[in-house]
Amino acid sequence: SGPRPSRGCRQSGAKVFAEPRRLRRRYASLAADAVIVDGAACSPAVPGSAKKLAGDGEACLYALTLLKGKTGAGSYDGDAWVPGSTTDFVGVYAAAAKASGFTVRPFEYDADKVARDESERQALSTECDRLHAAIVRWCKAHFAESFVAWMHLKVVRAFVESVLRYGLPVDFVTALLVPSKYREQPLQSALDKMFAHLDGEGALVPEDSDEEKYSNYVLQKCTAQMT
Repeated sequence: SGPRPSRGCRQSGAKVFAEPRRLRRRYASLAADAVIVDGAACSPAVPGSAKKLAGDGEACLYALTLLKGKTGAGSYDGDAWVPGSTTDFVGVYAAAAKASGFTVRPFEYDADKVARDESERQALSTECDRLHAAIVRWCKAHFAESFVAWMHLKVVRAFVESVLRYGLPVDFVTALLVPSKYREQPLQSALDKMFAHLDGEGALVPEDSDEEKYSNYVLQKCTAQMT
């Protein structure tokens, strides 16, 4: 703490600055000799005014209130009024902060701008909720139709590939198998063993080939996660 500022000291708006964590408690000691009142010196940073806004593992963002400056007493020079000299505390503090590793940025509170930003935020939130509701309704209305079309394509492909592989007349069975969780590979191994007699040359396809794995039966996979 330091001496109370005289009447000539003016309080500025908050200053926003980023600081490394190792300098967290040093803000009140920066520019410690900038304010001199009644022979005593102190920092222009208002004690206890630092408010943490955000932070991570490397730096923190604080809002800090400073004394803007000090204006000395004026005097008359004859009939003319001569204002007193003005001392800028903000510039001195910013220079001392920069030398110690702080990054200082001025901040001026604008009530109108805050109100406009809040109004815009609420408008965007309302618009987001409206669009979200619209897309959910659209998905609910078209999901069933899209899923049916997808399954239809799977069945058509399975039929065409079966005819191309086994020929005419059509003599095969199409089945839908839903394996339990983590049981897909054992199921496919069982099918490979069951239908190994259909085409013994399936193993001629190299395992490291980029082509889809060949099996002795027509297999169409489809994955759908529904919650």
